[in-house]
Amino acid sequence: RAGRASVRSLLELNGIGYKGGMFSRTSILLLFLAALGCGPGYTQGWYEYSTGIPLPARKAAHPFALLAASDGRLHLAWISGADRKGAIYTAVFHEKKWSSPEKVMPLGRPCQIVLFEMNGKPHLLECGSGKFLFAGLEKGEWKRLAYPLPKGARQPAVARGPGKDVTLAFIADKKRISRTARPGAIFERAGKIYLVHLPVKGKAGKPRGLDLKSQSRASRPVPVVGRDGTVHVVFERRYGRKANASIAYANSKKRNSVVTVSRQPGSCPAFAIVSPHEMVAAWGDRQGVKESVFDGHQWSVPFELVNKGSEPWMFHAGKNRLYMTAFNAGHAVFYLKRGFRGWSMPLDFGTGKGPGRVVESPDGSIHLIWEAKGTFVHRSLPAPKKTDG
Repeated sequence: RAGRASVRSLLELNGIGYKGGMFSRTSILLLFLAALGCGPGYTQGWYEYSTGIPLPARKAAHPFALLAASDGRLHLAWISGADRKGAIYTAVFHEKKWSSPEKVMPLGRPCQIVLFEMNGKPHLLECGSGKFLFAGLEKGEWKRLAYPLPKGARQPAVARGPGKDVTLAFIADKKRISRTARPGAIFERAGKIYLVHLPVKGKAGKPRGLDLKSQSRASRPVPVVGRDGTVHVVFERRYGRKANASIAYANSKKRNSVVTVSRQPGSCPAFAIVSPHEMVAAWGDRQGVKESVFDGHQWSVPFELVNKGSEPWMFHAGKNRLYMTAFNAGHAVFYLKRGFRGWSMPLDFGTGKGPGRVVESPDGSIHLIWEAKGTFVHRSLPAPKKTDG
């Protein structure tokens, strides 16, 4: 019994599942590989490319965004320097080599950054202190673009669709007349989700709010556009003055479409639509990274993917290919892949200062980037070779 407990501890330490007092064949194989130095943390087949990007010392990890463009180039954007004194930089990975960092714009405030592609061109969105600034890459130079949005907007997220257009989601506060307080009283309805249609040609659409239930506050929206143009969003939801957030889902098609995915405290949701009848949501809670799947009728009971993990981030590469990165209290960076048979075991890439990002290039190669030891670490897994017959 003591031996079984010690083996169980070792498996859980390496992110290997244990259920009902029995170990699966996969768990036993992974334990054997770990003993040989080939288990979690064993990254055979992954190539490491030096980014040559120096990052100044700071307590928190540098915010960054990653984009695999349709032309095969890999674009990296990050905020370097302390808050209110930094700047946004970009670098490009092409022909197995990183370009020198390029300063795009100085910053006079804390902000968030998002990279996305529209009309075949990379676009950069930065948000801070209630302002959005867009920039598009034209002939190798970043040029400012004007998209007027409401003041107080924050926490931007971008999704592809409908068609070649993109949809922007963000959080903003809205003043309303209270019906329950004294007549004429104004209160601040904090945390309302707004959606904006950004067409390839023409002006941006007007912001429209998602119909959320009253007395709730939303944060960290993650939008995904379905094939029919419906915008689906998974987000953190809080009631009243409660600090803990639950994980919820809503869409732009139906009124009062808010559904609770998990009532347990959760944060940093990730979201993907795998098929017309399957949606996947992931988030971090006190135990680790949890996953729930919508099968067209209801959300499944949350299942743990990474023990003591947090801050999941997902990338949907088409069909059933889904990639995830996660981070844990031990400052380890994990990578997982989901196929027709479900998720792979978490692969430990070693220590990092913050969560990583993973994308798939048009040629099928996988790229994983995270911050560690004063720079960005880049690992790449080549696409599997096609065999005849």
